[in-house]
Amino acid sequence: MIPSASSDRYEAKMIQEPPDVLIQPDFDLLVKHCMTMHPTAWEDLRLPKDLGKTQ
Repeated sequence: MIPSASSDRYEAKMIQEPPDVLIQPDFDLLVKHCMTMHPTAWEDLRLPKDLGKTQ
């Protein structure tokens, strides 16, 4: 499995080396990969969204 974000970054020439193929990755490996290789996307996914609500 090649994570699509990694593949997209390679095809757009944002990274020079082709992404690693993850063989039967478990959830923890995928989380670690996202945290390391895609920190901005990871932060967007894990933080609650501000939907314009005021407290």
